[in-house]
Amino acid sequence: MMCRRVPYLPEHANLLKPRKQFSQMEVESIDRFVGIPYSYMETVMLEDEPVAVLGMVLLWKGVAEVWTVISEAAKKAPISFHKCVLASLIYHERLLGVSRTQMAVRKEFEEGRKWAESLGFDLEGIMVKYGPDGKDFYRYARIT
Repeated sequence: MMCRRVPYLPEHANLLKPRKQFSQMEVESIDRFVGIPYSYMETVMLEDEPVAVLGMVLLWKGVAEVWTVISEAAKKAPISFHKCVLASLIYHERLLGVSRTQMAVRKEFEEGRKWAESLGFDLEGIMVKYGPDGKDFYRYARIT
């Protein structure tokens, strides 16, 4: 099975079955990113099922925040999924002229930390009480 990237459509968020690490607020916030200038959103599909929604928001020239909401179904094709997300990341960093891409990962989400590092992100530190639920997050950055 191969993953593929498609433009995000609102119905993708409704069909996504997010992993337990993602709160309902995070899933519901996906549509807040639609149409933000100098940003993008994509859906990663596995066959006809959306397995992730991801995006990048340009914070200011050269710096962007990347985020993703992933479903358990992404585990059905882990290598294809990883390659698809990495290709999207590289493409949009170049398109938007980004030299620093950053992301936040829940402190207790060890699998997310390992995945961030496999995508080329480096740990920068802990953001205490960063999350909407008051939880701590790690700040990761990728310098290109």
